Amino acid sequence: MLFPVAPAALRKSLLVDTIKELFEGSEALFAGLDVHGHWDWSVQHPVVRLDLSGSFRTPDELEENLLDQFADIAAEAGVAVEANTAAVGLRRLIRALRRHAGERVVVLVDEYDKPILDALATPDLARANRDFLHGVYSIIKACDADLAFVLLTGVSRFSKVSIFFGLNNLADITLDPRYSTLCGYTDDDLDATFADQLPGLDRQAIRDWYNGYNWLGDEKVYNPYTTSCCCSTDESSTPTGSRPAHRPTSSTSCSRAASAPSPWTTRSAPASCSPTSTWRGQRRKRCCFSPAT
Repeated sequence: MLFPVAPAALRKSLLVDTIKELFEGSEALFAGLDVHGHWDWSVQHPVVRLDLSGSFRTPDELEENLLDQFADIAAEAGVAVEANTAAVGLRRLIRALRRHAGERVVVLVDEYDKPILDALATPDLARANRDFLHGVYSIIKACDADLAFVLLTGVSRFSKVSIFFGLNNLADITLDPRYSTLCGYTDDDLDATFADQLPGLDRQAIRDWYNGYNWLGDEKVYNPYTTSCCCSTDESSTPTGSRPAHRPTSSTSCSRAASAPSPWTTRSAPASCSPTSTWRGQRRKRCCFSPAT
């Protein structure tokens, strides 16, 4: 299980979705991309994708939510799974999918730690949610033989003696240069993806504003969300088709970028991504890769 750390705006959920489509064999989505020639499209794995980004006031609400997600995944796959607890439900779902598909299962969990972090102001609830999630995540180890790959995303890494106790294949790759460009755009990515949008923009200013992420690799990476906004010519072409979730605040300016010129030199900046603003609400996020052995 690997733990690279990066801000939320570096699109971990998009990474989760991309990996889901890869393992499900959605070849058409990757035509023309580098991965296309390095992936075995003849093998399609069943995928359990879980999202814990909701608001849960009690462990019972969290468990009910997980059981609902299990039921939806089972119904879509055409398998029958019944369970009264989330831990039992996850184990039965994984084994049912393995039997049905004949391939090992991929488990993807987005925001694995949010139920704990949201309850930090209420220590008893935070501990209860932590203990509950430990029981659920321990199933990953118990089902190791049925798993092809496991990924969890979150904003913090909890100790092995708490939420991940028993998982003995943990490796922190946050500062491993081999994974330094896992998330974010490189300069080559920018040239390839935004060739039509870059004319008229100050490339060095774009670097000053958005190219500040580095995990001890040979190069920094651009924040993909804000860079996409920067290269958009109007609000309708932002990644979400509307104003971004983390809106800029003109009353606050970034000290690093205060002396940097605007990336926009010959055309107006999109209203939703003014270079005179600071993005608020960006959280540090980490994701965990766990190939089954």
